[in-house]
Amino acid sequence: MDNSKKLLGRGALLLAAMIWGVSFVLMDFTLDSVSTLYILTIRFTGAAAILFIAGIRELRTLDWRTV
Repeated sequence: MDNSKKLLGRGALLLAAMIWGVSFVLMDFTLDSVSTLYILTIRFTGAAAILFIAGIRELRTLDWRTV
């Protein structure tokens, strides 16, 4: 593996760790004022919207037989 791919991989890993760490702290603060059910609703609705946008091409190719 060349050096640029190693550097890119380490940077991506560092970014993922930073995002996870920040979200952990934000969730800790948020749970003091918002119900857990609301937080889960927002998270899963957002994830469903992102997946819908990412998979819109595949959804268009579905027919009733596949469904």
